[in-house]
Amino acid sequence: MTDRHLQRIDRAARGAAERGLDALVVSPSRDLAYLTGYDPMPLERPTLLVIRPEAEPAMLVPELERPLAAATSVGDRLELMAWRDGSDPYE
Repeated sequence: MTDRHLQRIDRAARGAAERGLDALVVSPSRDLAYLTGYDPMPLERPTLLVIRPEAEPAMLVPELERPLAAATSVGDRLELMAWRDGSDPYE
């Protein structure tokens, strides 16, 4: 993740904290690409960036797409939490 992406995520985390939010969840969109530089393919499997004040950012990704997420500039700076088809990614 570039310094620019780190600054953007940090600003989003601060904004969430100022508004009393526990987390900010971002789905695949221009917002996700803006915050992380990662633009996943639009599929039915959820990919979600979770920004929490006072915590490291994390991204929930389908197991099949984990290598793509890991290979991007965000891959080494986010906690990548992969899930498999047939499991509930929201548990």
